[in-house]
Amino acid sequence: MQNQNQTIIKITLPELDESNVYVQQAIFDKYDAEMIEKDLFIKIDGGHKTEIQAHLTFSGKVHNRTWYVAPGTSCMMMGNKYTPDVGIWLIRPTHAQLHKPFVNACPPPDVYIEVFYNRDPDRGFALEKLAVIQQNNLGIEFIGIALLDGQAPFPQNPNPGVASVPSTPVNPPNVRPPRAPYFVYWNGTNLVYYKIDWNEHLVLLCGWTMELNIILDTISMP
Repeated sequence: MQNQNQTIIKITLPELDESNVYVQQAIFDKYDAEMIEKDLFIKIDGGHKTEIQAHLTFSGKVHNRTWYVAPGTSCMMMGNKYTPDVGIWLIRPTHAQLHKPFVNACPPPDVYIEVFYNRDPDRGFALEKLAVIQQNNLGIEFIGIALLDGQAPFPQNPNPGVASVPSTPVNPPNVRPPRAPYFVYWNGTNLVYYKIDWNEHLVLLCGWTMELNIILDTISMP
């Protein structure tokens, strides 16, 4: 680990991509890591990330109980092994795919969610997944949620209890905001950035509504 703020550990194993899938699955089970070609990536998530992931997972499950919605379920995508922070599968993967996702080639989710701090390598590693999805026209909705990279809490809700309204894209919509919190949404055709503000939401193509207060409630706690 290079410094106390590092959230991604990269380990290069020259023979990794030559190993059979059973060896790769064993390595994943041991280190809970993502595997991209010869590199092993281990994410270090703090409490804010994991709490947001848990709330988003619960929200997705409540919206449609026939979906498979889970944090940290690994999948195969373009020959590499990825682990979305939260994945929404409209059709549940098979028992075998969930048990051994690499050996049995668990497909990527229909909605791929990453939660990251607004700095590299955390941000870059999360957005690499977006690039893979875009370049290969995979038909996956992607949401990348950028959190403040600071110690102070986000200001609390000035109008708690008011009705939520649709989130408005930044201007221009395809340019990343310099400051967090914000999120990026890829619907399979268009890439749009949004600031994360209180009492707002986004309705995805799959029909699920992502309430932004889920994120802000977590990072505004003292």
